Amino acid sequence: MRRNETFFFKLRLLVKEEVGNIRKYLMLIFILLAGCSPHNGEKTAVSASFPHERQLSYHGITYVADPDEKITEVERKIGSIKKYTDEETKADKENSSSWYKEGTSLYKIKNVEIENGIAVEEKRGLFVKAVPIALYKK
Repeated sequence: MRRNETFFFKLRLLVKEEVGNIRKYLMLIFILLAGCSPHNGEKTAVSASFPHERQLSYHGITYVADPDEKITEVERKIGSIKKYTDEETKADKENSSSWYKEGTSLYKIKNVEIENGIAVEEKRGLFVKAVPIALYKK
């Protein structure tokens, strides 16, 4: 009888140890998955449904902003982003974006028609050019 008790005691310890290991692996997987989340405050990746990273719509025209093309002179504010979405099917054609937050200001660029480009205020006083997707080359 003593032998059976020893066997079951060892089996119980082994099972307890394996359950502990499984918990550790599950916790590690959870941490890795949580760390790979695309919505942790910073926008780091393009949604699979959008062809361009810094995409926005303004009055029915889809634009792509180029962070390397800075704008120094703007004429006037023409609107702002009303809706952020990371799903293209939920984007509307009126002031929405897959990159910029709601409230991001849009401006007319001095001596440039709105149909050819607009300025996006990425930070206070820092503007980048957004061009219609048909004219975007990169």
